[in-house]
Amino acid sequence: MLRKGTGHMAEHTKKKSEQSLYVKKMTDKNHDRRYGDGERSQGVVPVMRTRDGAVRDVEDEVALVSLLKDSAKRKDLQKGRQIHEAIKNRCLLQKNIFIGSTLVHMYAQCGALVMAQKVFNEIPIQNSVTWNALMTGYLQHGQPDKALDCFERMQGEGTSLDAVTFLSVLRACGATRAISLGEKLSEEILKKGWLRTNSALGGALVDMYAKFGMLEKAQEIFNILPFQTVVSWTALISGYAQHGHGERALSSFDSMRSEGLSPNAITLACVLKACGVVGNLHKGEELHQEINEKCLLRNDNVLGTALVDMYAKCGALAMAQEVFDELSFRDIISWNALISGYCQKGQIDEALRVLEQMKCEGFLPDAATFNCILRTCASVGATGKAKRIHEEIVERDFLGRHHTVLSTALISMYAKGGAFEMAEKVFDDLIIYDVRSTNVLIAGYCQHDCLNEALEHYEQMIRKGFSPDTGTFACLLRACGRTGASENGEELHCEVMRLGISNEHNIIGSALVDMYVRFGHLVKAQGVLDKLAVQDLASWTSLIHGYCQCGQNHEALSGFHKMKEQGLSPDEVTFACILKACGSSCAINKGISIHAEIEREGLMEKFEMLGSALVDMYAKCGATAKAQEVFDKLLNRDLITWTALIDGYCQRGLGEEALYCFDQMRREISSLDAVTFACILKVCGSIGAVERGAILHDEILQNGLLGKDNVLDIALLDMYAKCGALFKAQEVFNDLPVHTVVTWNVLMAGYCQHGNGEEVLKCFDAMKHEGISPDAVTFVTVLKACRRIRALDKSFMYFEMMKKDYDIIPNLEHYSCMIEILGHEGKFEKALNFVRNMPSHEQLEGWSALLSACRKQGNVILGRLAFEHMVQLDQDV
Repeated sequence: MLRKGTGHMAEHTKKKSEQSLYVKKMTDKNHDRRYGDGERSQGVVPVMRTRDGAVRDVEDEVALVSLLKDSAKRKDLQKGRQIHEAIKNRCLLQKNIFIGSTLVHMYAQCGALVMAQKVFNEIPIQNSVTWNALMTGYLQHGQPDKALDCFERMQGEGTSLDAVTFLSVLRACGATRAISLGEKLSEEILKKGWLRTNSALGGALVDMYAKFGMLEKAQEIFNILPFQTVVSWTALISGYAQHGHGERALSSFDSMRSEGLSPNAITLACVLKACGVVGNLHKGEELHQEINEKCLLRNDNVLGTALVDMYAKCGALAMAQEVFDELSFRDIISWNALISGYCQKGQIDEALRVLEQMKCEGFLPDAATFNCILRTCASVGATGKAKRIHEEIVERDFLGRHHTVLSTALISMYAKGGAFEMAEKVFDDLIIYDVRSTNVLIAGYCQHDCLNEALEHYEQMIRKGFSPDTGTFACLLRACGRTGASENGEELHCEVMRLGISNEHNIIGSALVDMYVRFGHLVKAQGVLDKLAVQDLASWTSLIHGYCQCGQNHEALSGFHKMKEQGLSPDEVTFACILKACGSSCAINKGISIHAEIEREGLMEKFEMLGSALVDMYAKCGATAKAQEVFDKLLNRDLITWTALIDGYCQRGLGEEALYCFDQMRREISSLDAVTFACILKVCGSIGAVERGAILHDEILQNGLLGKDNVLDIALLDMYAKCGALFKAQEVFNDLPVHTVVTWNVLMAGYCQHGNGEEVLKCFDAMKHEGISPDAVTFVTVLKACRRIRALDKSFMYFEMMKKDYDIIPNLEHYSCMIEILGHEGKFEKALNFVRNMPSHEQLEGWSALLSACRKQGNVILGRLAFEHMVQLDQDV
């Protein structure tokens, strides 16, 4: 009976014996291969004598090195460990540096990096070969930061650096974005002149700069290479494709082809990516045909996945599915490429179908799969479907292992859909609190204008010791702008200044400009823009739009000029804004110049909004013929464009032409919006087409629009009032759910226009009774009504009431009304006093009104005085 542990020792002895036998057999094979059986049978074994006189079997050590290299090549870690045992038994690690380096290389290639580092530490002397072996291992197994640590230690120990070292470190710099170190190495390589003899270094340099996104530098290095290889071309093409420069990637590929170089599978995969970036389906199909002709898909899954991805990004989902179905080997990356394609097109049901098929075939979705589907659910509002995905994620415990990616995606999805209770629950369950997930929640609240909740999470972030970043502040500032929370917005601006937040890509600057524009604080918005290091198109467009909205058209045009001086090219939104400014200020020459620029850029065909903006600009400038000309050339004429043209004719007093356009529009467009109804009602009012207006009134009622749009309500009321249908006007007024000072003014103006002064004064009393304060326009109508009914005493009462009770400063119209009333009643002395009490800049019009009254009443003396004052004032001007 064996004692405890004897069996284990016997097994260990057996394993040791097998290891020794394996090494002996391999050594014999290696010896036979080198020297032949004859030499071995004769006992001829090469030996060398060391300084201490010991004889070493060189052949045995050469065989061990060969075996280690074979294990590394095959990634056979078990055999490698057996050889390591033999090396340890013979204490060769301390005697032979080459064996030590090869052993480090073997472990590194097999991914046993802990053992590679352990062996490395045991070697008495580490040379560049040993260091390079360790660094290469770290690089190949996705640990570039540790490779850089090795390089730092290597330099500290004074180990000589060779081209292989530089090659490894350049790759590590590219992977970790160690730009400063990468640039230093680049200078050293150029100084040593290694690019002339080492094509691999050239390719590595191009690849490093491409990964940094320094594409011009990558191109510069590429251009000075003595000869360009497929590797260096591929590095350049890959850089352009990775950073969204698809056209340059394709151009580089064509240049490579013209030099007679044949692309490898990696090159083709990069070019396919470029095709997807720019949506060049035709080029992608050509490459697909070439790949098929060379039978490259049989053994290369990367190419197959690249094809699926290219077709998906180009929107050719049927082809993407077809290529995918024909793949001889599918992995999680190819499945994700197809799912991503359906997601990009918002086809969430198809994406879920592929997900189910993937699971049926034994593939488990990873974090990238779920993240893609969750983002699509958020964009299309498929919260119900996302909840089922959420349940699966929880079942598989993915939130524990991939909390940063999936938790954030879930919070974003729920928050965008307004399901804040679920978003908060996922947020509260986070394993690690971080800024990114908080920003996503804040963004969701801001999107739904829930500013208070967003600010609560912002304050919570600060309490927990986390620093808000550009994303946090940009979201909050834009939300403050949308909700009109000027106090909160200015506090956040102060906080940004205090913290000295880096304004990366002008995100915060643009948000501040947008916020102050929405507040109407255009001076502050301009001040923020002036201080930006880089004034981008978004910020300028936002400011120009603000100036247009506030009627400051001169400032808008000036801003547009400054923007162009900085070399910025306007986009369709900028052009639309500036055309509005041209129309509002009747700057037709500037509008014509901008029209020409839009035509040169070919933007009219791409952006329908510009056609509408041009029609509107010409119409507002009174160039109705030009507006009609632009209109007739438009391929697609929407409701906005038709309305702009109709309004243009209306503004020029061409009511019949406006109605003709309206009739044409009804043949193309059946459903009208409130703006179009308001516009055509204005036309009806201008030409007295009350019957046409009544038909439109019925249609408005049928569509349930009355009382929902203040502009439309006023337009309908105004139409009846101007047409003299005062009973109908009063009826519409009575049916309105809310009365405003504007609706009262329109009704009173209608009564006044048609001589019903008493009704005007009754309306005035009723308006006050409703608690609505009259404005300057109200008092103009009231004073005109007093003149019509010759109520002189009441006119004085209302004039004083305006100043005393409502703090309204009388303007030219008010003074003119009073002068006309007094003149009509023969009270010329009082009328003269009114003129003399007017502001000096308005007295010319006051004397003119007095002269008119004198002419009507035959007061020649005062009339002559008024005329003399008018001449004098006109000369002073």
